Amino acid sequence: MLSASAALAAPEAAKAAQNLMAAQVEVRVGATEVDFGVFGFGGDGNGLKELQENLVKTLREFSTKLNDTMQQAIDNAATLEVKTYVADAVEDVRFSDEEVVGGQLRALTRVALDGDTQVVVPTRGDVLDEQLWEIHRSMVQQALTNRAEMVRAITAAAAGLFSAIAGK
Repeated sequence: MLSASAALAAPEAAKAAQNLMAAQVEVRVGATEVDFGVFGFGGDGNGLKELQENLVKTLREFSTKLNDTMQQAIDNAATLEVKTYVADAVEDVRFSDEEVVGGQLRALTRVALDGDTQVVVPTRGDVLDEQLWEIHRSMVQQALTNRAEMVRAITAAAAGLFSAIAGK
């Protein structure tokens, strides 16, 4: 509910708001640029230029980060390596970067992006350790599926970015 004084003040407030908005718009006759004072830029004739420069800078930074991320993902996908370890005391096993401390490496598969594969199979004496080999094969299959999904995601992201840049 408005009081009488508030009802009278409303048109004055609207007019003041219009004046304030009009004051933020600046048009220079004969100038090569028109400055509308938006996005926190303006008033000095360089607003649109500054906005454009910031946008270009941001897009360059984004492009560089995206390129670095995609390159790292491609490098990581270039060679897939699956290692299967065994340990008597799992609680004593520690992982650090590329090393497993406290576990014994029992199976190893390395698959290059072009399909070249190297495999070390687990044995017990002179006999293939079927149980461990089946676990290892399952992990290799999962890793190959994950790599294929990652390559598809990278390809889709790159295609989307190129489409956006091309304006299609």
